[in-house]
Amino acid sequence: ITTSVTGCDSISNSINVIVQPTPQASISASSQLFCIGDNLVLHANTGAGYTYQWFVNNQLISGAHSDSLIVNASAIYKVIVTNSAGCSTESVGFAVTGFLKPPAFISANGSLEICNGQSITLSANSSAGVIYQWYRNDTLVQGATSQFYSANKTGNYFVKEVNPVGADCGHSAWNF
Repeated sequence: ITTSVTGCDSISNSINVIVQPTPQASISASSQLFCIGDNLVLHANTGAGYTYQWFVNNQLISGAHSDSLIVNASAIYKVIVTNSAGCSTESVGFAVTGFLKPPAFISANGSLEICNGQSITLSANSSAGVIYQWYRNDTLVQGATSQFYSANKTGNYFVKEVNPVGADCGHSAWNF
């Protein structure tokens, strides 16, 4: 500081300014689609000393302070991530969409007891746009992706019906 009258100057004390980094704030999940009645887990990025606050459709979710959030409703979710220095960043919205489960069930065209060398046709219900996958004894049957399956082996059969948008919803079992 210099005075204009005398031309004398002095130097002030110094102040050290520290700029703390802001944390990243992002949300990830196995999918943005889920089956209504099921849950989907959202994950925020993690870091040492981070704290979290989740929001649904821009409304604070009371008590949602974990790095993950279990959701079961179609909505837009956000998270604010705060580091140990108190710096915060808000994530972009993460849209989650729920789909109705197709009403999966199986019927048979005859007796479930067949002789060796015979087969029985199992039929999954018809749902518009559904993708079918048949299983025997909890093992995927390769190439069995039709509404109908010709079973010729003893076992527990079920069909998984998947909505065409990719939500893996619904299945039904049949034993013979």
